[in-house]
Amino acid sequence: ALLTPVASDPVGLSFRLPATRRLPPPTMRRSSSATRAALKRWMGPGLGKKEWKVFVDLQCKYSKICWRNMPEIEAEFGGEYDFSYHLTNIAYHLNAFPAHCSVKVVERNTPQLRNKYISALYENQERYMNDSTEAFTRKQVLKIFAEIAEEVGVFSPANYTGLSEVPHQDSFVAECGNFKDVVWHAWAEQKYAITEFGIAGAPKHVIEGELISDTESSWTSKEWRQVLGPGPYPLEDLK
Repeated sequence: ALLTPVASDPVGLSFRLPATRRLPPPTMRRSSSATRAALKRWMGPGLGKKEWKVFVDLQCKYSKICWRNMPEIEAEFGGEYDFSYHLTNIAYHLNAFPAHCSVKVVERNTPQLRNKYISALYENQERYMNDSTEAFTRKQVLKIFAEIAEEVGVFSPANYTGLSEVPHQDSFVAECGNFKDVVWHAWAEQKYAITEFGIAGAPKHVIEGELISDTESSWTSKEWRQVLGPGPYPLEDLK
């Protein structure tokens, strides 16, 4: 079964657990690393999925390749891993953080369109590359993201949840500068990638809390299966 996205937390989109999974005892329903390890032992081999976190940069051409490959990878490994997708920003990609903020606006108002919007950003990536926007003001760059948001239906009454006033392009641009509700959350997600996993580039993959080195953005499920093996594998092999 496909994983169902739920409301985003400050550091990225999480996914709903399958309804058939057993609940742990109440004393184990906490989110510390020690508790997660105890939960896996309690559930037994093969019952608990591993965590696979994917970190991408919205202005990175290699992240674009990785993002396109992930649906096929998730289809292959979805029975073994819970996937989540997070944004990070490479310093010399001047419009990556503004694009990141625009995603937070979409999450805040139409969370169901988050991944569709990210896909649209990648399809329109050339519009906001450094060379393409060299003479642009900040507002003109954000206007590009507002136009893309409108194209994917962010302003449609059928999709819009109205958590903030973003009914048109100009207010979308303004909302991208909302520090408390947008900018801070984009910064927190970036900080999460750096402080928790030492991520300084993109795309990057973190499996069971371990940053996997020497991966390629072009990898499909075939290459990942060769790396990860036919089923559950010892985490020590990744270190």
